[in-house]
Amino acid sequence: MEEVVSEAFIRLKKRLPDAQITVQVPDNFLMIPMDAILIEQVLINLLENAVLHSGSQRPIACSVESQPDYVCFHVRDYGIGIAPDKRKTLFDGTPYTGNTSPDSSKGMGIGLSLVTSVCPDLILLNLGLPDMDGIDIIRQIRTWASIPIIVISARTQEQEKVLATDSGADDYITKPFGPPELMARIRTALRHGNRLNTGSLLALRPYQADGLVIDFEKHLITLDGTDIHLTQVEYKIVSLLAQNSGRVITYDSIISNVWGPYANDNNRILRVNMANIRRKLEKNPAEPHYIFTEIGIGYRMLEDTPERS
Repeated sequence: MEEVVSEAFIRLKKRLPDAQITVQVPDNFLMIPMDAILIEQVLINLLENAVLHSGSQRPIACSVESQPDYVCFHVRDYGIGIAPDKRKTLFDGTPYTGNTSPDSSKGMGIGLSLVTSVCPDLILLNLGLPDMDGIDIIRQIRTWASIPIIVISARTQEQEKVLATDSGADDYITKPFGPPELMARIRTALRHGNRLNTGSLLALRPYQADGLVIDFEKHLITLDGTDIHLTQVEYKIVSLLAQNSGRVITYDSIISNVWGPYANDNNRILRVNMANIRRKLEKNPAEPHYIFTEIGIGYRMLEDTPERS
């Protein structure tokens, strides 16, 4: 638990070096099973919101309270708070900042922040946002990620569709539409996003190598017919390496794809996840057969060898 708080603080200070935060941590933590990466991201989001929107000069107070069967995080700022009439629109496109002047900077809500921290498998984007055009968001995401983006819009003009796709959108669906059509578009986008990046014109299929099978469409991994259960982050790491099997993927590239562009470039957290992955995949983690370490560079996945029919 102490490592989660410490890593969250380090990452936040890298993004907001002037942030003033006090941290109180008890000497003895309750040991609980959890997804440390997700908890760390939640803590970062809470602290970042407090720093950016409190409007107070007093430091943000972060404390951890250990109870008999759970741990409670407290993040406290000393700002004016959110007025009751603003609470209903808290998660709209423009987050409340307390500044209503015409010159105040416009926000993009929590959506873009989630994209940079969670790195989702797919994005459904409405172009008609309150304070920022969806085209600008597509362009911003495309500076660091190739996440499939499906535009959902009431704009039916051909030039709008061309502009969106030229800016980096993978698909464009106009309103109104039915759920079956949307689900079909999502399945197609995920298939294209999961295509093996081996430089050849391979049709979508699972990764297969020496008994290890990764079904990208179903998010299933089996080893010699036995299901392998990975966390969300572990699966993203393995699938990224498998989609580029045989190639060395650098530490920085993996961190950016899995944790987002603002992640700490210290690869310690990647090494921890890789150790967990190898314990689940390898017969002998000290002598890996599927995922190899290229010292000082990154990781390489055993090359895909599909069965021939």
